[in-house]
Amino acid sequence: MTDRLKSLIYQAVGEASMSWEPRPTGVFDTTAAKKVAEKLVKKIDSELKLGSISFQDAFKVFTKRLRRDKGLYLAYRANIAMAYQDCAHWEGSRDSSAKRHAIGNRAADHFLKLLLTPVRQQKKQKKGSK
Repeated sequence: MTDRLKSLIYQAVGEASMSWEPRPTGVFDTTAAKKVAEKLVKKIDSELKLGSISFQDAFKVFTKRLRRDKGLYLAYRANIAMAYQDCAHWEGSRDSSAKRHAIGNRAADHFLKLLLTPVRQQKKQKKGSK
């Protein structure tokens, strides 16, 4: 967050604190107002950082969680497998539902394995398979 934006937040907090009718009397507690502004700045800064994550960083977080969380992996596998089954059905596949189910799950596992294998490792595997 820029210093200019922080300054505007501090000014707005000070201005809002004096928006009473009748106006408060006594000593203005700048320390308390500063704490309120600092808390708001931290919250806004946190929200701004959430929105500025790069695709690469988001993908790293996603794949890390997908590797570690078996339930999440199975949920993605099921959704990918269903896409295959739906397409096979729409194309009029004569394969049994059980066969489409098995193929869909294998295809989904294959896709997820490729997705979760680092690119450097994929290149080494291709060279070794020739």
